[in-house]
Amino acid sequence: MLCGFLGLLHREIICSRLKNEFKCEIIVTEPNVTYQITNSKNKTWETNNPQKFPNNNEIKDVKELFIEIKITTPKEYLGNIMNLCQSKRGIHQFNDIMLNNLYQIIYHIPFAEFIIDFYDKIKSISHGYASFNYFLIGFRSSDIIKVDILLNNQLISDLSFLVYRSLAQERAKSICENLKNTLNKQNFAIPIQACISKQIIARETLSALKKNVTGHLYGGDITRKMKLWNKQKAGKKKMQTIGKSDFKVNDLKKLLQKQQNN
Repeated sequence: MLCGFLGLLHREIICSRLKNEFKCEIIVTEPNVTYQITNSKNKTWETNNPQKFPNNNEIKDVKELFIEIKITTPKEYLGNIMNLCQSKRGIHQFNDIMLNNLYQIIYHIPFAEFIIDFYDKIKSISHGYASFNYFLIGFRSSDIIKVDILLNNQLISDLSFLVYRSLAQERAKSICENLKNTLNKQNFAIPIQACISKQIIARETLSALKKNVTGHLYGGDITRKMKLWNKQKAGKKKMQTIGKSDFKVNDLKKLLQKQQNN
């Protein structure tokens, strides 16, 4: 079941109650925004679900939702706030000097960049002194692509995400590293890959569980140990070919929560 929330506080309260009162296992993902898609047959529709996003080679144009945001801040925080807006792919409009040493700046920012952590970051940068208001200004063409995550060559659709093309590799690498550090090891090595269509843009390897197969040996020639190591290596290679990785909901939950905290 998919749920939507009115804000981060509302999400935190609902998730806490579901976990504590109903003992539910919950996967919390980043908020989704609506994209407008036009395919190669000139058919246009809107979607906010990465799993329903068509293949990148079937897309003619993608438009993402933009907002106009007006930020009022004391002068000493102006530079850091402008840097934050630029990092969120903001388009600067103009500055308007106000009374009492306050500045008002206006940016056009993609809603997908704003909705994740903009509020927390601007309050942290300004120590709570900056305020803002915003409104939607419509869709604009943008270079948005879908990135898929593969575990042992198996597509994990819940981890697919939409991202601006120039940011895809950095974010994909971060997710692969978090998966490597979060998931439990299996009996064989697990390749962790992020791909755009069929092109791999990031990769990590979750090493296999290790078993000391030569622990019972003592003395003798090194070839005895080599035979056991080679036998173990061949067995792990076969398991990787025919085996299936078994990751629990809790593993994905930890990953997604860690990704949001970063």
